[in-house]
Amino acid sequence: GGLMLNPFDRTAFYGYSDFDVRHNLNSNVMLELPFGRGRKFMSGSNALVDALVGGWQLSTIFRYRSALPTAVAYSGLWPTNFSFTTLADPVGPYEAEVQTNDRGNPAIFPTTNEAASNWKPMLPGEVGTRAAVRLDDYYNTDVSLTKSFSLSGGSRIQVRAEAFNAFNNVNFTNVSLDASSPNSFGQFTAAAPARVVQFALRYEF
Repeated sequence: GGLMLNPFDRTAFYGYSDFDVRHNLNSNVMLELPFGRGRKFMSGSNALVDALVGGWQLSTIFRYRSALPTAVAYSGLWPTNFSFTTLADPVGPYEAEVQTNDRGNPAIFPTTNEAASNWKPMLPGEVGTRAAVRLDDYYNTDVSLTKSFSLSGGSRIQVRAEAFNAFNNVNFTNVSLDASSPNSFGQFTAAAPARVVQFALRYEF
């Protein structure tokens, strides 16, 4: 993507942009839990109870992005120049969505070899099919839980527990879309990082 494959026909590769995100939802939430002295619930707590139930804060960052479009490649051929190899055109109708293929692997197509045979390399003067398929969409939720302990002199200690990709959503990446390699065609070969949890202790003064 991003190349003008036929400079004599600027509309030949017309289609969705490489960064065509149809839906993009971001949410940032910070919630001070209403427990302990000076708060809605248990405001009359003694020092010990307030130390246990007060000063809690919950934060989340959520992101959802719909899938990006991309083209199918057919490497090993240079129909125009030696700067880039060919893209591909479908021979017939095809089903392209994130699924489990016939080999039990996460993929865009239901099969590997059979799906690859449905794509032919572009010929000189052709440009292939732009935005032929869409990749995996993206979900991620980060969560942070903090607890603050007030000390004398206005200082405090903060304990933090943070989880990145807290719900361990699987976001597939690195899909093989080279129709000249039918054994792996359409299969995802990697995923975004799994859940990571970290803890921290901070002294504020």
